[in-house]
Amino acid sequence: MPECHIASSEIRRQELCDDLPDKTIYKALPAGEFIRILKLQPGEIDQSIECSLEIVGIENSKGSYEAISYVWGDPNDTVEVQCNGLRVAITVSLADALRNFRHTSEPRVLWTDALCINQKDTQEKGHQVKRMGGVYANAKRTLVWLGGNNHNIAADAFALILEANVYFSDSFLQADQSFYKMEPFIPPYPICVDKDRWLGVASFFNHPWFKRVWTVQEAAIAEECRLYWGSVSIYLTDVLEICVWLSKKHDFRSTIHTVVEEMRYLRQRNINLYLQYNVHRPGRWQHSSPGLYYLATRFEEKTFVTVLRAARYLKASDPRDHVYAFLGCPAAIDSEGRTLVEVDYMSSLDDLNLRLAYVLMENAAEGPFVLPTVRHDSRLGLLNGVHPSWLPVWHVAQTYRHRLADERYWYKAGSTRELFTATQYGRNRLSVGACDFDTVIWRSSTMQPDYPTSKLDGVIINFLTSRLDGVFIDTLWDDVRQSSSRLGIAVRHVDFLRTLMIGYPELDSFSAVPDERQQSLFDVYRKSISVARSSNQEVVMEVDERRDATYIENELRWLSNGSIFITKNGRIGIAPRGDLVEVGDVCCIIFGTTVPFLLTPTEEGRHKLISECYIHGVMDGEIMEQFGQGDLSKHRIVLE
Repeated sequence: MPECHIASSEIRRQELCDDLPDKTIYKALPAGEFIRILKLQPGEIDQSIECSLEIVGIENSKGSYEAISYVWGDPNDTVEVQCNGLRVAITVSLADALRNFRHTSEPRVLWTDALCINQKDTQEKGHQVKRMGGVYANAKRTLVWLGGNNHNIAADAFALILEANVYFSDSFLQADQSFYKMEPFIPPYPICVDKDRWLGVASFFNHPWFKRVWTVQEAAIAEECRLYWGSVSIYLTDVLEICVWLSKKHDFRSTIHTVVEEMRYLRQRNINLYLQYNVHRPGRWQHSSPGLYYLATRFEEKTFVTVLRAARYLKASDPRDHVYAFLGCPAAIDSEGRTLVEVDYMSSLDDLNLRLAYVLMENAAEGPFVLPTVRHDSRLGLLNGVHPSWLPVWHVAQTYRHRLADERYWYKAGSTRELFTATQYGRNRLSVGACDFDTVIWRSSTMQPDYPTSKLDGVIINFLTSRLDGVFIDTLWDDVRQSSSRLGIAVRHVDFLRTLMIGYPELDSFSAVPDERQQSLFDVYRKSISVARSSNQEVVMEVDERRDATYIENELRWLSNGSIFITKNGRIGIAPRGDLVEVGDVCCIIFGTTVPFLLTPTEEGRHKLISECYIHGVMDGEIMEQFGQGDLSKHRIVLE
């Protein structure tokens, strides 16, 4: 048939399709485990995109396609492609990915959410989102599209990442797989510290793909994952490996920050999200590099609360996806293979959060860690907010700080987890097994320290200061001492310092650091500040002194926005968000949780939840000992 006739026939066929009423590229999916896959026709980079959809069973499709992961971009910035004989609009970002991933001589079978799921069918979207974990797990590999390499920096940035990984991997293995036995970084490093090259790495980590909720599961669950920046690519394993070294090697991290001050990378909490997905299966990509392998083999699967808490700092177009995007995670699936909540885009965000909260608090492993995740932005919002004060809202990011209720910490303020009970009480209220034991009678101003820096032997030492003529901790102690004296309460200095360190939570107990050792730590910390202020030159400190000063600084910097408070019975504590706390607020132990809480009383004996807190002298279960073998069921508090 003449070529001109073929072309005119195709044009006519397309025109006829465009004139059809209710035209759609989608055929209804059968009941059961079915998905659509995309058959992308070959073409050159500048040719129009043609593709078709095929319905397949999830199990039968294993290994037959590759899945695409990308950031949608502006939904209004679209181009038209031809799919199933119809013209359909897709985002420019997806169109670029398809052009770059398609072969020049043969079709390529892919899966991509924008085309393989009917986004206009809310019911289908909910069903397909539930299957997303299986879609990416069954894919031959995941292809991540980061967009064009417009400034030609990708190759050099990726080469620098690989160069650093080789050095640290060798050093790590020589140190018998111990981060702490590796030689400290002393310039000149056998790794390039050229600013322009590290700016390329910084630009790479600043890509929106690293900040989206859906991309975590898409990459973590994959058999193989490769990131493409233009025509240049790198394995996700290598990307996370450099993040391990930056997270674990303080000297290396400080050095890079002197080169590129705003060097963002995936921190430990973000890396842990990728380790959450079937990490213990042999042959997983999480095991393919030394640093990542070390973390993966020692990683204990976390609760779903831990996953949701870490993902608060990621972004989603639909806030409900802060939950739905992680339902493929093993922590979100019960013993019978059901997800903790159903995907339902017909239900509101508030309904989803309530459903999830009630389900989590019925779970012995999850329940005690739900209430500590509550965050409030202001006292006014706490008292008059549209959400119950006790309800976690997972899509709202907060300033990162120490989380007190962590499974790894020695705290056991509420005794064993089995004692935790929480039940729905009327509309949007929660009844918890709990007791109040003290009242706040004074709190300090919120701590807003700045972070001046000074070089000490080539390592950045950050320190907190509230005024130029005094050390932050000493200025604060003067305030606490004078205020407690006016109230007729005696507060010991050693207890004040332990409270600042929130009881050294990662050690075995609050007494794991003797008073003498604690004093020497803070003396070295003061020395580091004095040295930094007295000279602009690089000053040599002993390695042990430098390590101790850095340790104290790293702990104290989380005090920003917090407040010290004193209670009626002479206790001292610290609230993570000091501006939420007022005199008259109540100290409370919720049975089964690891930390105390601050509540504010409301009418009819009910309370609003302010936040978790640290209170010296109650973190080891001392309040619970007062109950002995008594009946705890009579002690309940209603939160609203």
